[in-house]
Parts: sequence; C-alpha cells; structure tokens
Amino acid sequence: MGTLFAAYPTESPGDIMSMLNLVRLPLIFISGIFIPIESIPGIAQYATFLSPLTYGNDLIHAAYTGTTVFSPFADIAMLLLFIVLFQFAANRLYRKFNG
Repeated sequence: MGTLFAAYPTESPGDIMSMLNLVRLPLIFISGIFIPIESIPGIAQYATFLSPLTYGNDLIHAAYTGTTVFSPFADIAMLLLFIVLFQFAANRLYRKFNG
C-alpha cells in the first residue's frame, strides 16, 4: 500500500504520510487487532474483508493460538492478491505521473 501512495509525485514526503495515515488507521481498527472479527457488529464485519491487515493479523493469531477466522492458505492468497493489486495500481500511477 505504501508503494501505491508513494507513486503520487509531491514535494514533501509528509504529504504522502498524511494521506497514508488517513487510510491506514481505520484499517487497523477494522482488521480484528483490537476487537475480534466475530465481535464486530453488522456490516462493519464485512468491511474487515477489505483490509489486508485482517489477513496478516489472522496469520499471526494462528501462529500464537492455533485458531483462525480464515484458513492460513486463504490468508496467504489474499495477502498475495493485495500485493499484486497494489503494485499494479502503483505501477500505473507512477507511469501516469512520471511518464
């Protein structure tokens, strides 16, 4: 996700960090780090599927406790999917702004 935001040209790195924090902080709260995914109410539970942190957190939770929300293979597959999507989008943005 960092490379996606870094593809945007700017004079100050602080601009990118500010934009990245606006996205990253809400993802932390819906990823199941502080509140278990099973305890998140209603539609917010479906929003957890859109956070790459959810799948990383699930893998870490599996390593420590042996229990997961998703299978470890699904976690790894989703993390790889997010990496490919973010890198593809970053490449397109970089070429648009610097090409």
